[in-house]
Parts: sequence; structure tokens; C-alpha cells
Amino acid sequence: MRKAELVLFSDSIFDSVSDEPFSGGIVISGGIIEYIGSKASAANYIGPYTVVKDFGEKLVFPGFCDSHAHLDGLMKKYCAVVAKDLGRYGSEEECARAVRDFADKHPELKRINGHGWILTNWGPEPVPPSKASLDKYFPDIPVYLLGADGHTNWLNSKAIEECDLAGRLRDNPQYPEENAPKDDNGSFTGFIRELLALDVHNFALAVPPDEWARFYATYMKVLNSMGLTAVSDVTLLTHDNFIRHYWPLKAMEERDALTVRCYLSIMPRGEPPYTAEQIGELDAYRELFSSDKLKIAGIKTGIDGIPFTYTAALLEPYSDNPSATGVYTYPPDVPKIWIKEANRLGYSVRVHCCGDAAVRIALDSFEESNRINDNGNIRNTVEHLDCLSDSDIPRFAGLGVVASMQPAHLIMVNGILAERYGDRIKNEWCFRKLLNANATIAIGTDSPVVEIDPYLTIYKALTRKDTDGTQFGPLTLDQALTLPEVMKGYTINGAYVNNMEHKVGTLEAGKYADIAVSDRNLFDIPAEELKDCRTVCTIFNGKIVYEEC
Repeated sequence: MRKAELVLFSDSIFDSVSDEPFSGGIVISGGIIEYIGSKASAANYIGPYTVVKDFGEKLVFPGFCDSHAHLDGLMKKYCAVVAKDLGRYGSEEECARAVRDFADKHPELKRINGHGWILTNWGPEPVPPSKASLDKYFPDIPVYLLGADGHTNWLNSKAIEECDLAGRLRDNPQYPEENAPKDDNGSFTGFIRELLALDVHNFALAVPPDEWARFYATYMKVLNSMGLTAVSDVTLLTHDNFIRHYWPLKAMEERDALTVRCYLSIMPRGEPPYTAEQIGELDAYRELFSSDKLKIAGIKTGIDGIPFTYTAALLEPYSDNPSATGVYTYPPDVPKIWIKEANRLGYSVRVHCCGDAAVRIALDSFEESNRINDNGNIRNTVEHLDCLSDSDIPRFAGLGVVASMQPAHLIMVNGILAERYGDRIKNEWCFRKLLNANATIAIGTDSPVVEIDPYLTIYKALTRKDTDGTQFGPLTLDQALTLPEVMKGYTINGAYVNNMEHKVGTLEAGKYADIAVSDRNLFDIPAEELKDCRTVCTIFNGKIVYEEC
């Protein structure tokens, strides 16, 4: 019998196949799980050079896969010099003062960037921020503050002036005028939203190529320390800047320094509806990024905005703003035209949809694609699903469409959907209804919108509570997930979204040894304690890449 490189023992192994952990051992050789089963049988693989780890009662499970995150935003937040964690402040004025305090500590900065303010934290009837509150503290230096939602940006007058000189605000026909509101005098208010907000953010916080390499190397360690061995990066990047963002990952892979599987999204050039020629231009990039560690998993697009700013597209008007039904990123008939072509060419499509009208358009588009294409290996996905119609719930399983959802969003919106959606609140993040209809749910965070820590997400998925115990979604507590469900959503279903379910996502012989170990058995503690758990060991491709000292 060949002796193993690494053997793990635990009284609590969750393989993401069954619903309960078991006592046993895992044998690893050449980066692959060679055997998983009884401790006695696993012990037979131990030789003089085998590394043996006995984790006792600690839970051993497949490494987490965050099914919806933004590496670009994550690394800027954690590695760049920016004003962080603005979500902790309860008003526009508090945020402005916090940014001033940050600037006082960094007099070398010629431009201030920040991240994380949350409109729904600013009282019961919050209004969007204005340039005036920032101008008071920053009359002479540009300030750009990206909202936690990633769909809004808050600028002072100097930033507006800088953007104007760079052609980022005025005479920009690709963005609707309402994405940059003006006051009664015809001047920009300082609040911008949707794709324009992201465009301005990328302009203000451009990262040099050598910095990207450093950011990636730093943040891989952070992800591993949390038990993450895979991330679906759904950053909106067209192929013309795709290489600039992701070539450092390719370089890391080539020197065997990549310790997280990165499943990337890409966008064709130009505006949708994309032609076969535009989509075909992506083939060269898909060939270049095609390994099991670093691959283009599909095309990312969006149909609507977010409920904070009344841009999530609804079938019926907003309950607290009857004049609004949302804003479409592109005309509603556009997705149907090109999604079927993308699927025909072998590209899965992931669609941002917060409102029930957007979800329906996405499902209609996927249904049309299924009618004319063989989509057996396609993983079309709807992202977010804050709210959806009862009649659309069974369509997910019927169409083979994945529901990619982020449990912590329920907490982040701070109860505002009850005002925005009214009676439709019964279908806010309706995990249980989707599961009962046999839908596949993949779990993610949308980080840096919320923290990427998987244990916080698990806690919120099970309890629908904030970390301080505040209960959210009181009318939909029956939609909470169970621990086996959220663990599978975070592992095998994350692999499935990326066509990797035959290689990772469960602990089975023949699969890559991507494994995490928590500091306790998650199945043996109260749900309230889940938020306090941590990872003590992470194994990627059979190698220990993180171990708690």
C-alpha cells in the first residue's frame, strides 16, 4: 500500500454528501483525496514521512466557496489606503467626520477614497448624501466614498470637478441621467448610483499593476485564514481590462502560489445585446484562464439596481414610492436576445436581479435559451433574489437555474424592504420556498458589501439575526436555512455553479483535497455561537496553506 503525504483524523467530518458529520480519517496524496472512511483504514496509509493531523472534535469539511464576491473591491478595501468600515456610522455627518479623521492621519494623500457607508443605517427615513457635508471638511481635496452596496458613490465638489475634467460625469450617454442627480440649480448633488458609481470608483481608485500583485498575495492569506479555498469573482470587467486585473493571478498560478481557486466572470466589449462575434472574442481569454485553479466560469451581467435607491425592478410599484417601479440596466428585451447566443457558445451567464421583475426577465431569457440550446453543462445563475414572485419559484429547478444568494444581505438592508416591498416582504430571501421547489442555492457574501467571513454568513443564514442579536425578517423566519443546507450551499453548490462539482465541493475519494477545519464542531453548538467560530487549518490542493499558531 502506498503511504500518504497527509492523513487527517477527526471525530467530526462533514463531507457535504450526507447531512451529518461522522468520525473518521482522510488520506491525501498528490493533492487528491485518496481515501475517506474509518480511522482504522486511514491509519494504514501512514508511513515514516506522512504528516498526521488529529483534530479531535473539531469539524473537518470541504473548503468554503464564496459563490458571489468581488476580489477587486475586497482587495481595495483591505489593502489600499482608504477610509474603511464606514458602515458603523449612523448618519451622513458621522461618516463625513470619520473620513476627516482618516484624512488627518494620512496627510500624504492627494485624493481620499473610502468604502462602506450604508444608507439604511442613517435613521428610519434616510436620504441620499450630498456634496455639502463633505465640502465642509474637504474644500480643497477630492473625496470619493463608495457605498457598501457597491451601487452608490458619494462625492464632494472637488471630486465632481475632477470627474468632469476626466469626462466621467457630463455628456456620458451610456449612463441614464438619473444616475447622477442634480439640484435645483442644475449642479450635481454629489450622489451617484449604479454603473456610473462603479465607473467613478474605478477611476478614483485605480491600482497600478505591481500593486495588484501585492494585493492578491496578501489577500489570498486572508481568505485561507477563513477556510476559503474558492471564490466566484463576479466583478464586472470587460475583456479589454480583464488581463490587467487578473494577470497577477495567472502569474501566481504559474509559480504555484495560488491558494484559492478563482472562478472569474467576464463581459464582452460594447453594449448588449452582444453579438456572436462579440461573445466569440472572449474565447481567447477563456482558453488562457482555463485551469482548475483559475478559470473563466461565465459572463456576468445585470438587469436592475438595488432597493435602497428604488432601482430594483419590480412587477408592481414600490409600496413607499408608488411612482417608482425600478430601473433597468438595459432595456428589458435585451437579455433574451443575447443570453441564448452566449449559452450556445458555451458560456454560462450570471445575472444580477434584486427585484421580482428583474428575476422574471432573467428566467424568461434562460427559458428561451433552454428551448433552442443544449444547456446540460451550462450553469445559468440568478444573483441576489431579494424578492421574487411565487409563480417564479418553481421555475428555477425546472430550468436548471441556480439561485445564488447572500444571507447577510437580509441583515445589511436593516429592515428597509418592509417599507419598499410591502406585502411582498413574504418572499424576501425565501430560501425555504426555493429549496422546497428543488432549487439549487449557492451561498455567497457579495463581499465587500458585507464581511467575507463564512461563519458570520452561516450564523445569519440560520438565525436571520445581526451579531448583536437584533432579529431581522421576523415575518419570514420560516425561510431560514439549516446548517447542512447552508454548508452544502457554501461547498458543493458553489462548486456546481462553476462546473467543478466533479472535482471539489465534497470530501470524496478522487477529488482535490480542498479542506477546512473549524475550531469546534459546528453541528454541536447553539446557532448563536456560530458567529464566534474560526478556522484553525486550511488545506488547498493537498497542502496546508493556513494553520493557526
